Formats: sequence, structure tokens, C-alpha cells
Amino acid sequence: MFGATLILPVSGFSEEELVSMLGEKRSETLKSDDYVVFTVVLYNADAHQDWVHSFLSLRACIEVLKKRFPQLQSLSIRSDGAGNFKCASCVLAMIQLSVFACVTIVELSISEAGGGEDITDSFFHTQKLLLAEHVKKKDGSARNVAECVETIALGEREVGAEGSCITLAMSCDRPSKVDGAKKGTFSGISSLYHFKFGHSEEGFTGMRVFAHADIGPGKFYSAQVCKDMWTEDGGLSVGLCGELKEAA
Repeated sequence: MFGATLILPVSGFSEEELVSMLGEKRSETLKSDDYVVFTVVLYNADAHQDWVHSFLSLRACIEVLKKRFPQLQSLSIRSDGAGNFKCASCVLAMIQLSVFACVTIVELSISEAGGGEDITDSFFHTQKLLLAEHVKKKDGSARNVAECVETIALGEREVGAEGSCITLAMSCDRPSKVDGAKKGTFSGISSLYHFKFGHSEEGFTGMRVFAHADIGPGKFYSAQVCKDMWTEDGGLSVGLCGELKEAA
């Protein structure tokens, strides 16, 4: 199970769009400083929850969100502090994600220990309860991805919970080989929780890293240095970019 929640200001939508998304009654209660929240939950038969799994799942979530919100052009991403997000390989892959998903990834901010629970987790808890209740019923089954997604859809219809979350099955072809992706951080820096990615009309310009969000000037890595780290600190083969692009 993998999920992503998109938070967008109400000001970014027309009145017609808000009514279409939320219904007339609900849209009438909105204030100018409110936000629209929409969650994607993916069920994937691939149980290897390494950085490749997280990267491909995040890309798939972004593709779904782009179809739902075509005006989406840039993203600031906040993740939990799991090693599959925090490792050098995944951080460097965010540069590729901007290209693959045609959405500019502006920054990646990682929660510290104990700070990862968020809106997405609340949907996870609800769905786990729905699955557990379904399995208790006579002939209830949630043995594979398709059954899980079908059960969630049935449960949401029964309680009238559709609208703010979409649940889908995901499939992907994992890259044939990932050469020694490091679990640690970049050379010379012991603990990183915030990354800002620079972009121009010509493409990626460099990355500034911080121990914590926007505290101090940070340390800058040029686009060329980041490209070099992709194979050095990231421990990744040069040809992996192509495989990642085709995977999800």
C-alpha cells in the first residue's frame, strides 16, 4: 500500500471546478483561504518496499493527480523518514521524476522520527479496517491487489465515503538491476531532511540541501555534481534512468 495526498489552495480553482469536485453544498461552505485535499492510494503486488518501489509508486500517484488536476505544474513533496525516501538514491531520482512526470519537483522535505503520520495515514487506517471487516464476513477475501481494491470500493460505497480519495491497483516492471543503492546520506553530510531543486528553462540547475528545512544557507550541489553522484553516492548504473522511465 502506497499513498500520496495533494493539498491545493481553493484560490487555484474556478467556482465551477469546485462544484464539480465537491458538490454544490460543500463548495458553498469554502472560505478563500481553505484548501482542497485529494488522496491517491495504490495497491501494488510488488512487496519490495525499497527506494525503487517508492519512486515508481510516487510517480504513479503524480500521474493520477495530474489527470484529476490538469493545472498541476509543480510540487513540494513531504514524506516520512523511512530510509527508502531518505537515501541518496531516491533524493537524486527526484531530479529524474521532474522529467518523467512533467511536473517540476521544487523540494523534498522529510519528516523526523515520529513526525510522519499525516492525512494519507488516516486513509490507510480506514482502509485496513474495511479490509479486516470484509475478511470476517462469510466468503470474504482480500488475497490479492484486485480483491483489495474491489473491497475498498465496496466499503466506501456502503458508508458514502467516495470523493476525497481514489484507490487503484498498480503494476510496474522493476529495473533489472540496481547496483548498490546506498542507504546513507551524501558525502560529508551526516543528516539531511530538506532538499531544494533548482530549475530553469534549460532544465535542472542544481540542488541545495539542509539539515532541517531552510535553516542556514544549506549546501549547494551543481547539476553536474548531482549527475556524478547518481553513480557515485547513489551507487546506480548509468543506464538505470531509462529503465526507471519505462517501469511504471
